[in-house]
Amino acid sequence: MYRAWKESAGPIGALLVAASWMGCGGATVTGSPGSDAGARAYEACTGPGQCLALVPGCCGGCGAPTLADVAGVNSTQVDAFRAATCGDPHPVCPACPTMLEPNLVAFCEAERCTPLDVRKDDLSACSQDADCMLRDPACCEACNPQPFGLIAIAKARAAEYRAQACTPSQACSKCMPMYPEGWAAVCGADGHCQATQRNNVCPAMQPNPGDSCALDPTVTCEYGDDIRTGCRARVTCSAGVWQTEDPGCTPLPAPGVQGCPTAASTDPCPTDGLACGLGSDSGCVCTACSGPCSQFPHWACSVPPTTPGCSARPPQLGSACSTENLVCTYGPMCAPPFAAARRCKDGAWIDEPLACPV
Repeated sequence: MYRAWKESAGPIGALLVAASWMGCGGATVTGSPGSDAGARAYEACTGPGQCLALVPGCCGGCGAPTLADVAGVNSTQVDAFRAATCGDPHPVCPACPTMLEPNLVAFCEAERCTPLDVRKDDLSACSQDADCMLRDPACCEACNPQPFGLIAIAKARAAEYRAQACTPSQACSKCMPMYPEGWAAVCGADGHCQATQRNNVCPAMQPNPGDSCALDPTVTCEYGDDIRTGCRARVTCSAGVWQTEDPGCTPLPAPGVQGCPTAASTDPCPTDGLACGLGSDSGCVCTACSGPCSQFPHWACSVPPTTPGCSARPPQLGSACSTENLVCTYGPMCAPPFAAARRCKDGAWIDEPLACPV
């Protein structure tokens, strides 16, 4: 359930059509949301996908609106809302700039368009950067969302968000949103996802080879979630275009297949270099050098790191991070293909070299 907000905090909708009549700052208001039966009528709703975000009055406020500045309005009642809150046919608005705030949305709760701020709601709750994703706040995301309209939500709540933002029968384009270069979702210090811009952050979705780019050519972008980091696609921006290197690895044998162990083990093994899958986030490799090298190979198995802030699998190179200098180590130590380390540097994950004993 979404958090109930105070009656005095006006709602705002997921769709940004409010911009169509948000002018220069200031407001001339003849009524306030919820102050009488006529005003309450435009807040009524019967299901998801019906609520819009509108600022009461004849003029928009100065700067970006807050939750208390806006009202939730049924999309069929926009004219009634404006008539109720703006009685001056020729308002004089102060000459100050206004801004849209995409994180303010309204959903239909208890037959009323009810406000929430995505940045403070459970929709964006997180414990690590890997919990977060970018999103266009509208029901149907644009194929090429604009930076000023992005929000960040928890991946685990994506279906819930869509169910509230869309009508039950609403169909969207099948295009995959291509978020602006340099924008990413990270887990903030307050435990909520936030959209952020950084010059060294890779696009959230893997770009097409040959498309134009402006990312620092020294930045390596990694795509895919294979626990073998060497089996992920690597993309760089070279001479103004994206170039892709795809290693094309075959899937790991499953536990008990091709001589693989059925559980984590340190037993001797027959084939040096044999790598095996072991559950969703772990693997084992037959090696004589998982640390100081020995004469006979044995199984060396990885487990997800326990360091706070580290994801179960190695984060993608070039993806955004929020805990500067956090180092996450994945193992078994010095045993390819599972050994890897990542450091959060200047807001993005980079490769951290491993010092291996000999």
